[in-house]
Amino acid sequence: MEFAAERSRRTSSSRHAVDHGERHRTGSPARNPIGLLHMQRAAGNSAVCALLSGPTVQRDGLDGDTAGPPEAGAVERPGGTPVRPPRPGDTADMDRAITEHLGINEFTDAARILNGFTEADIDVRITRYTEAQRTGLHAAAVVNGSAAVRIRGPIDLARQVRSGEWPAAAHTLEDYPDGAERVPDNLRRLGWWEGVHLLQAAEAAHLPVAARIRVVVAERSADIAAALPGRAVDPPVAARMLNALNGTDLPAAVAPLTAPQLFDINTAATREGIHRVVVHLGREPQAGLIRVEGFDRQLRDAIARSDWPAVAGVLGRYPDDTARRQRLQWFHLPQVTALADTLRSGGGPLYPLVEARRVEKLGQDYEAAISQAVGSPAQADRWDRVVRLLGAYNDADLAARAQRVQAVGGPTAVTAAQAASQRVFGDDTHRVRRILLYTARQAQAGAPARPADPQPFATGGAGPAVAVPGGSVTTYSQVAPGTGAGTGTPDWYALDYQGAQAEQTGWLQFISREMERFDTGGASLGYFVPTSGLVHQGQPGNVEYSRPGAEHWYIDTFSNSFPFYESPVTAGAPAGFSPAGTRGGHSTTPSTPASPAGRTMMVDRPGSVATQVAEAFAPVRSGGLWGVGGTSTPVGRVEHRVRFHDYLVRGNQVLYENTMTVVFSYTAAPAPGAPDPPRVNVPGNGAAASRLRPEHFRALVHRFPAWGFYPQ
Repeated sequence: MEFAAERSRRTSSSRHAVDHGERHRTGSPARNPIGLLHMQRAAGNSAVCALLSGPTVQRDGLDGDTAGPPEAGAVERPGGTPVRPPRPGDTADMDRAITEHLGINEFTDAARILNGFTEADIDVRITRYTEAQRTGLHAAAVVNGSAAVRIRGPIDLARQVRSGEWPAAAHTLEDYPDGAERVPDNLRRLGWWEGVHLLQAAEAAHLPVAARIRVVVAERSADIAAALPGRAVDPPVAARMLNALNGTDLPAAVAPLTAPQLFDINTAATREGIHRVVVHLGREPQAGLIRVEGFDRQLRDAIARSDWPAVAGVLGRYPDDTARRQRLQWFHLPQVTALADTLRSGGGPLYPLVEARRVEKLGQDYEAAISQAVGSPAQADRWDRVVRLLGAYNDADLAARAQRVQAVGGPTAVTAAQAASQRVFGDDTHRVRRILLYTARQAQAGAPARPADPQPFATGGAGPAVAVPGGSVTTYSQVAPGTGAGTGTPDWYALDYQGAQAEQTGWLQFISREMERFDTGGASLGYFVPTSGLVHQGQPGNVEYSRPGAEHWYIDTFSNSFPFYESPVTAGAPAGFSPAGTRGGHSTTPSTPASPAGRTMMVDRPGSVATQVAEAFAPVRSGGLWGVGGTSTPVGRVEHRVRFHDYLVRGNQVLYENTMTVVFSYTAAPAPGAPDPPRVNVPGNGAAASRLRPEHFRALVHRFPAWGFYPQ
């Protein structure tokens, strides 16, 4: 054969002695600088190092060597045995010769012989050689000229596949000679893992060979689909695997994937340009899942940054309120509270959902806090948490939530919560402190405070009815006890509530007294304060008269236990109180299912104090010094005014307020025990109300500290 003759010529002509007669075989790349240069350019330094580290052939090379040249057409092996040229067309003998040449690192002759095989045979044989042998053959294939690709192609492909150089491997397949047969055959020798990556690389580079790759890879579609669940955690790989599936397996493999997996795979497919996967994931229902998963990730990020406007914006993008409610379950109480605070001023459709979740989460934390506090009574800080959480409720929910303390832990728990509220909230009018006071008194604020006692009264001088929750209030300035012939003098006044929950609704009346003196011409001489304070019959306390800039109010009730005007004195009242059962004038008819329009009406007829009025008629002196000199102005008239301020209350709520001023006018000093002059009842303009005035609140808690739960 031609290559055998060439081998014989090169072998015989290249032997020569160098330095002490050493002789080298110039046909081997390991001893040929030009061959090594080809190998370095083709396969890199690592290939050259691998070749040089392999077995070498060196003849003895000493002076006096008696060995003669080998026979023509042979190449010497270690020990002097020549490589016999193969018989033409004998594949087994060609394999024998290649093996012997590779054994002595004679890659050029091995490459020349290997080129005599078909492409398919070359592909198969390349897989049998070691890495060092393939590297040597790759460099030596230059001997075959333009046919070098027949050997280099499969060698390059094997190396590129092994190192995961998928774009390079795809280009190698594209350049394969006789690709119609060799590409499918090579791919079938590889696994599906290599196939899916080669397909993606070829399609990304728009290589025509991609069509051939897809046909072969699709043959393993079932295997790829079966392996996908375990690879879904690696989105780029999963995207390539989905791309390799056939039209039947693709939708079936996508169906069980979770929304996070779909999102990550879609992101990877978009980034790598895997159009087939992007198109499929862009269809419903997976498109909707991916879209919502994107919202979820944006939402979590915004929550982590405490960017509540951004959180609100993302929540608004979800498809419906059901999805929004589900996401609101992710929020901790401080987070949902901050979001609710952000949305509260602007309102909008999102706020009710957020507020509902805030209240729900608040309830969960609050119930847990109460249970922990009741279970560990010695740990005061647990009650501090309870009252802080209670303070997070809206006013409308506050009373019901405070009752949970009573329901779970009883009066002892309420007392502990009250103590905690005083530590946590310094203001004694704080809503939490008030509501805990109410919790302890709630049972007493209703029907027990006003036993049913309907009384007949003839009413006149009615003012306009004012609507209040559950009914209405009418003020009367001319009221007489009894009816018909038994009617008394109509100089009483009354405030009458009629409507639902009458037995739960009552009156707080505050009173202030003042005297103003006038001269004989009607000019005011100022306000007069008696030398002795006012002691109201049947009620404790010594109260001063009022004057402009110095008003003095006190609560007007006979009861020692309740602050309500209509409440009775209870048994065992301290000294200074009226007998048990004494109560302010009233008529109370409870509301019932049969008669829902009940009544709670308070009536009053205050008296004057003759001895204090007589003192007011003393002449008014001005000027002079120590009572000597100056002028003295006689008093022509004294007005004794009894001012009332009344509130209608129910539970811990204030519903209504009005005033009534009763005026006694004297033109001369009354004798002790003299009857009161005719009185004039002057009503105010009643209106709905929601809180006590500060001066009245102070008067309430001065006498009834435990009842300071009304708003002010």
